[in-house]
Amino acid sequence: MWKWLVTGLGVAASLVLAVGCASSALSPGASPSPSSPQRSSPQSVPPSPTPGATTGNFDGAGPGEPVTVYQAADGTWWIAFRLHSGQAVRARLAGFFQGCHASYGVPPQIIYQPHVMGVADLTADGLDEALVQIDHGASTAFPAIFGIVNGSIRAATVMNGPRTCQRIFPVNGSVTHGNGFACSTVAGARGFQVLQADDNPPNYNTYDWYRSNYQWVGLNLRLVSVEHQVFQLTSHGPWPSLLQSAWQVHCPGLHAYVN
Repeated sequence: MWKWLVTGLGVAASLVLAVGCASSALSPGASPSPSSPQRSSPQSVPPSPTPGATTGNFDGAGPGEPVTVYQAADGTWWIAFRLHSGQAVRARLAGFFQGCHASYGVPPQIIYQPHVMGVADLTADGLDEALVQIDHGASTAFPAIFGIVNGSIRAATVMNGPRTCQRIFPVNGSVTHGNGFACSTVAGARGFQVLQADDNPPNYNTYDWYRSNYQWVGLNLRLVSVEHQVFQLTSHGPWPSLLQSAWQVHCPGLHAYVN
């Protein structure tokens, strides 16, 4: 499990950090894999995948434009959009995860079980984007967000802050960690919130919860602030709804949970 947000920034509980326009990228660290006490996972985690639509309005010409992921004869994986104009726009998936973009858990030579998880207007600009799984772990899916910009395929990319270059936005998790995201207004503008929770030693009943708040700039994401809270759970107590949000996807029209 990658620590995808800002666990190294030293933020305090309930603190909101304003983030400047430039920062160096941090390498992800591995979270512990303890033998945790027996307790229920967050109630929001569903028992099975729920794939979404595979057609959308990607270029403004209207709905019904299909998006597919397929494997070529040479073994490489590709994403393809067929637009109403008749144009078929294709790109090799691994090409989006090279250079600094490869530092977030998906080496360019490893594309594992890729598929379209869902289609929705994630940027709230009137055009749809495709959420595409790039890799999959034991309990976490690792998708990226793709859209059409000026007739070409582009991947949503973090443009500033400690996760500069990030193009992977994990979904789901286990009882010891969670990842999710939400489409929401951030500081009065179209936004995207990336969530994470980690269950920490020595007792594994204390969760660090993080929410990184981004604004959309085209298909780029500008980091505005980071929130952090600490939750201390009892063995039989309910899960706070804010903590559960780290295992959830909240975007209109998108149902993209994967166990």
